[in-house]
Amino acid sequence: MSDLFKADDIAESLFNKSYHVIDVLPERVPEERAGSYFRFENYCLSRLQIIYGKFSDVLIKLCCYFDILIYTEDKWEANPDFQRIEDGLLSSGFVNILLPSVPALISLNKEDLYMTVYNASGDLLSVLRDLCRAEGLFIRNS
Repeated sequence: MSDLFKADDIAESLFNKSYHVIDVLPERVPEERAGSYFRFENYCLSRLQIIYGKFSDVLIKLCCYFDILIYTEDKWEANPDFQRIEDGLLSSGFVNILLPSVPALISLNKEDLYMTVYNASGDLLSVLRDLCRAEGLFIRNS
């Protein structure tokens, strides 16, 4: 895939685009509920493997619709094995998933309870909404 050579440049440009968030909650928690949110966040962090399993299931299913490049361990890999996607989410400090045909970028930082999707629109956004719903996750505007 020739996009491997351009992946860093494409990804870098997408970080400046509008974005959506794939989250365990449907909307931001009001500031006056911050205490409850922090208790919830600590609870979720103790169950991070379950939540990341949901994230990886969304990404693996997304591979049925789009070619992807995954960035972990300082390199891009085209259309990786599904186990590689799951392992990357659980073990890396961060993971970037590039969909060069769209173009869009999905980013996850270790121990975050959300993924960020840059430049999602049209078919990608429609598919992501359905996949997130199936996993009990939510996609919302930033």
